[in-house]
Amino acid sequence: MRVLQGIAKLVLGIFLLAGIRGMLGNFPVYLPTRYLLTPPMQAFLTGGFLFILMEFIYFSRKGRFWATLSHELSHAVFALLFLRPVHRLSATRKRGGLVEIEGGNFVIALAPYAFPLNSLLLLILSSLIQSNYQLILSGAVGFTYFFHLTSLIKEAYPSQPDLLLSGRVFSYVYIVFFNLLFLMVIVLGINGQWQQLSAFLRDSAQTIWQDISHTGHFLLKKT
Repeated sequence: MRVLQGIAKLVLGIFLLAGIRGMLGNFPVYLPTRYLLTPPMQAFLTGGFLFILMEFIYFSRKGRFWATLSHELSHAVFALLFLRPVHRLSATRKRGGLVEIEGGNFVIALAPYAFPLNSLLLLILSSLIQSNYQLILSGAVGFTYFFHLTSLIKEAYPSQPDLLLSGRVFSYVYIVFFNLLFLMVIVLGINGQWQQLSAFLRDSAQTIWQDISHTGHFLLKKT
């Protein structure tokens, strides 16, 4: 079973690496400078700046509880999505947190590092509500997204148990892939560019397929 899991991770890792290359290549095409100067994006960056101020003023000293709670909730949410019972969840400011899950997998283990859940939920809400509160929601997305990035930098260290459980190399490839993906989702979503996002995903998927096909042809020629 472990051998099969290792092979599956290797194959998935190759796809993710190709995806990272594809997304980086498509960023300049689908993320022109003008998208960074729109009012929603300015509100997003303002929210991020406010979080950085709060990080220095409050979160770095007394706000550890919120980072721990968000971390454990991410594990729990993805456990429930995979129909894994969650028996216990706790979060403290000084002693860290704990979530007891019946069973698990690498998606559950890496969820706090790969998926900015709070930002994505606010982005969905922002896309559904067309009102005077749009810029406020965009700012809230920025605040929570910078919260995610800060937590990621602090928590995704090489000896992190979640990363060791899934394998360091695979974990970092997985984390980079999904953070790049959701960065584009959030930036284009903030600007209401959903068709552009669809085109970005399509072209990135085509790049993945082309890279895998070329690699396959190369290996067949060698054999």
